[in-house]
Amino acid sequence: MVAQNTFGDGSDRFPSPETVALIESTLTAFLDGTVDDGRVCEVFTHMAREADGRQLRAEGMLVAFKQIWNGLPQVRALGDSQRRDRLLTHLVRLCIDSYYRR
Repeated sequence: MVAQNTFGDGSDRFPSPETVALIESTLTAFLDGTVDDGRVCEVFTHMAREADGRQLRAEGMLVAFKQIWNGLPQVRALGDSQRRDRLLTHLVRLCIDSYYRR
């Protein structure tokens, strides 16, 4: 289970469990090569809108994204650390672009 940021009394989570599931499935498909950057950006835009609704900055969205990314078994299974770092850098760029483009 991915740690989520909580606010106030702890009942308000970012990202929501539904968004976490969407991000996990999209990133898994991205790693499998069945989803392209366009779909990843759509999901990050969804996440950005949720972040905006909770008055979070891009940094909060990035922290949540990285927690989800690092929690994926497919990411931990990547043997090539350079490839893993390149993929993460690419996805961080897409995440930031999606946040500011929304």
